[in-house]
Amino acid sequence: MTATKSDLISAIAEENGFPQNKSAEVIKTLIGLIKTKLAAGEDVLIKRDFGLSGVVRPRPSRLRFLHQMRSHSEMLKFRIGDRVEFQYEGRRSPVVGMLTCYNKKTVTVITDSGQRWNVAPRLLRRAAAVVGQQAPDPNLIRLHKK
Repeated sequence: MTATKSDLISAIAEENGFPQNKSAEVIKTLIGLIKTKLAAGEDVLIKRDFGLSGVVRPRPSRLRFLHQMRSHSEMLKFRIGDRVEFQYEGRRSPVVGMLTCYNKKTVTVITDSGQRWNVAPRLLRRAAAVVGQQAPDPNLIRLHKK
């Protein structure tokens, strides 16, 4: 059986003698708390004391959406054409390049040597300007033949 919001409001009003508007306020607050916990990735356990039992978990599609929103907000810290750098495991010095494209969960960075990298935005930082070295023209990307 599916319990609707109006069913819950009516049940609280009948069992506790609350007016309908007070019952609606209680349910609105409860649903808000549950949504907040689920958005934070936490489980919500409903004990048998309430006549219900079970664990309410966020749907995988909701988790996927929240992950994409976090990635998107990280992406918005950078603009296309920005000089960025990131640290790659196998290298001592950071990889420096220009952000060229926003993807669903990553951004595309093209290095000065023409390499193309898809990088999670949380790994990026703005490239530090090297003293005495002129930054390449932001409108020019050199592509090398292989």
